[in-house]
Amino acid sequence: MTDYLTEFVQESEERITELNNALLTLERDPDDEEAMDNIFRIAHTLKGNCGAMGLESASDLAHAIEDLLDAVRGDDLEVTPPLMDDIFDAVDELEEMVDEVAVDGEVETDPSSTIDALRNHLEDGEDRAATEVVTPSADEIDAVCSRFDPPADDGHDVYLARPTASCTSRRTARASRA
Repeated sequence: MTDYLTEFVQESEERITELNNALLTLERDPDDEEAMDNIFRIAHTLKGNCGAMGLESASDLAHAIEDLLDAVRGDDLEVTPPLMDDIFDAVDELEEMVDEVAVDGEVETDPSSTIDALRNHLEDGEDRAATEVVTPSADEIDAVCSRFDPPADDGHDVYLARPTASCTSRRTARASRA
């Protein structure tokens, strides 16, 4: 094995250990922003290192992990046990791929099914976001109604409103409720 491959394998093994530890921290506390930033940084480094070594399939898997973590960081996906299971499985598979490089100098594993499993979470999150209806609070309703003139006479107690649809991420929806 060349010096470059040896260094790549050693660094990747260290980063994967760090990533697993940070993922355990996130699993225990999904709101831990420091853990999320650390996880994202490590995943990004693994993706770049795999790509720099010409290990396209490993880089593709690391990219899928990074994309999923970016959706979590952006509040587009929630940390759930099934999501974490799939992320841990993907990291385990990435570790297997690094082990293959250590032994054979190349990757044998096809990560396509694992990448598909990760991408399915992203698609499911998009589907939920597209159909998710957030019930406004009483304060939000009052704030909207305050922008309109009240009914013209005592015989009427409703406002005329024309509802419009808009796409709002959960982060924006949460921030407006705060």
